[in-house]
Amino acid sequence: MTDYPLAIRNVSGRITDVLYNAVVYSDETGNVLGIFAAARDVTERNKIEAEILRSNAELEQFSYAISHDMRQSLRMISGHLGLLEKSIADHLDADQLQSFKFAIEGAQRLDQMMMGLLEYSRVGRKGEPPA
Repeated sequence: MTDYPLAIRNVSGRITDVLYNAVVYSDETGNVLGIFAAARDVTERNKIEAEILRSNAELEQFSYAISHDMRQSLRMISGHLGLLEKSIADHLDADQLQSFKFAIEGAQRLDQMMMGLLEYSRVGRKGEPPA
């Protein structure tokens, strides 16, 4: 049994979205014995689906903007830490140099996470199915 989307006009004149299905019952010789048909009102479901699509589009836009802006800040942090490390490296002991490396690597890992978020936010726009 397959559902078919239809828009029907009520007695009041209002259009209602429905899913319609029908089954024909026949005997062994092919004579029609009866038909079972049903229509289910899906107006509310369609409204909810439209709201979900709108909300997902807003979330996609938001995640793209946030990840883009955060990447800029992370690149700036990483770059300045690297410059600072180079300028004072001669005055630092091994533990202090290691701390700079940890901070720079941490910023780079966060940048990779932001890249992942950017890629994820682009999935819907590229028309690719999520994987």
